[in-house]
Amino acid sequence: MRFAAILAVLTSVGVFPSPASAQTEPLGLLVRAGFFWPAAVDARAIGKQWFTIGAEMELGELRLGGSGGYRATYSISLDTYTRAGASSLPVLINYVGYVNEYHYTLGAGVAFVDRPGFDNAAKLTYQVGVGYEISGGPAPLIVELRWWSVSDVSSFLDGFSFTIGVRL
Repeated sequence: MRFAAILAVLTSVGVFPSPASAQTEPLGLLVRAGFFWPAAVDARAIGKQWFTIGAEMELGELRLGGSGGYRATYSISLDTYTRAGASSLPVLINYVGYVNEYHYTLGAGVAFVDRPGFDNAAKLTYQVGVGYEISGGPAPLIVELRWWSVSDVSSFLDGFSFTIGVRL
């Protein structure tokens, strides 16, 4: 339900391009999936490895006067990681810096969390990560390692994720 509501809001504010623009230029969309490893012992008790999936839409390029192949963008992302009734659905605004095929990302926003035995709520969240683009084929593959953290959940939803994605 929350995922559908967030998707409707993103669509209504024009984050997703129209089908006509998709035919003439890349979408700027990264779709990814992989695994999350929680840092907290009580979270690992329900599963040492959780599934994660997400999407990130590039919103624009930042002109920072860099040289040497450096460029920067900002984006919005929607991810989820979940296992056995515990989950986080972070919606973030991200800064992404690119140097050749490498990139790093910093993001902050709100996470809609579920934890067994606790009230569900929206919490502040952030992520930091690094990635590598494997070029070739019709769409480049993106490999990323990220640290996720959610405030006020006693580190229950903090941990690392490893994902592989496709940039469309």
